[in-house]
Amino acid sequence: MASVDQQRGVAPMFRALNDSTAVDSLMSAAATLGPVPGQRQAGHETMLRHAFRSLPSRWRQAIWTVDVLGCEVAELAAALDLDPAAAGSLLARARQALRARMQELERR
Repeated sequence: MASVDQQRGVAPMFRALNDSTAVDSLMSAAATLGPVPGQRQAGHETMLRHAFRSLPSRWRQAIWTVDVLGCEVAELAAALDLDPAAAGSLLARARQALRARMQELERR
């Protein structure tokens, strides 16, 4: 379980980020989401930025906390005051939504 300092640190770090910083870091963590079939390299960053911004803030926070900051799901759960299983489910839905949004943008 995360320490109190760690629990307090995740949410403020997320709030302090701007979209540019988030997308830059998210680009390096995108491999954890798996490939999008047929995805072109050109415009990938723009699509990722748009897809990430289109997610509800709680989903963005879940992806950011685990996939970019490298926190454990238990730390996400503590930061969001959730049961670890609920935090894992939230993260799975967020990742699925990000993948779906990227695929939708690719089809345009």
